[in-house]
Amino acid sequence: MHTAIRRATLSGFALTICVLLAFPTPSRAQRDAEPAFTIDDCAWLAGAYRGEDDGVVFEEHWMLPAAGTMIGMYRVHRDDRLLLTEHLMLEEEDDGITLTIRLYRSGTQDAGPGSVRFRLIAADNAALRFERDVEEGAYAIEYTKWGEGIAASLLSRRMKPDGTPAEATTLVKMQRL
Repeated sequence: MHTAIRRATLSGFALTICVLLAFPTPSRAQRDAEPAFTIDDCAWLAGAYRGEDDGVVFEEHWMLPAAGTMIGMYRVHRDDRLLLTEHLMLEEEDDGITLTIRLYRSGTQDAGPGSVRFRLIAADNAALRFERDVEEGAYAIEYTKWGEGIAASLLSRRMKPDGTPAEATTLVKMQRL
């Protein structure tokens, strides 16, 4: 099974998620300008997926759409040690779809101040792109079909000590179970 994580370590990924939890969601005016999607635009994501890279196991599961939602979970572990989990929810609202993420470390220990919300801004039968308006931290999550599985990308930015922006992408590829 081929998997990859680029330009970020697992600890960097967890740190990035913690940083993204500290920033607000897009404003109502920003959301109003975006096209409206339905939960059916996300239905292809339903399923169970697993990837591995250098002994680190990544698992993501998505339930089928029901009642305007899709519920998911993401778990990362190594050597029988839980590293982090995410509780995920796609929710259909009047003006489109939101992805809400809540990150936990080791069991139910919160890894940040609360949930983070992204808006679905692009969707087709092979890709979903969620974004939120932040200057630093995670600003986009992309899901794409990858063979019989999915590729999940986390795009983030931070300011270097010299004041210039630095972009990073974390890519996890997982096979469908």
